[in-house]
Amino acid sequence: MFTLVTDWDKLLPLLSIAIGIPNDSGLQKIVAIERAKGTQYWAAQAGDEIIGLVGLWMDQQTHQLDAILPAEIMDVAVHPNQQGQGLGKQLVKFALQKAWDAGYRTVWLSTDGNDRKNLSFYIGLGFRIAATIPDWFGPGTVRAILRIDKPTQHE
Repeated sequence: MFTLVTDWDKLLPLLSIAIGIPNDSGLQKIVAIERAKGTQYWAAQAGDEIIGLVGLWMDQQTHQLDAILPAEIMDVAVHPNQQGQGLGKQLVKFALQKAWDAGYRTVWLSTDGNDRKNLSFYIGLGFRIAATIPDWFGPGTVRAILRIDKPTQHE
């Protein structure tokens, strides 16, 4: 359903939306950091156009599952014309399943803590707010750090 992206330049327009910065050298620096860390991006496509993406970082080096470096959803974005149709939810669930299949029990993500729509979206998927950091993105902003634990067999 979703394909692993190898041409990172195709991600830039949607990453610009996800991160909230212009598609310029600053965004390209962030992409270079994610590439160096080993973050993988999967995309939903309509023809040749990427209409949705999700980035997932998992520790490929030490394989210290959860103990030191838990899995983290880095970015989620859906093209504005495709929003409200469940694609974002499918992308997040896809990333979570990748992490669960790799043996992780917890997945983290960060988002704009002032964006109630984003917070409601993630909380609706089972994430909970673990911490908030004021002024992270600048004065008056809040970084919300969320986590979700793998459902037990009893849930």
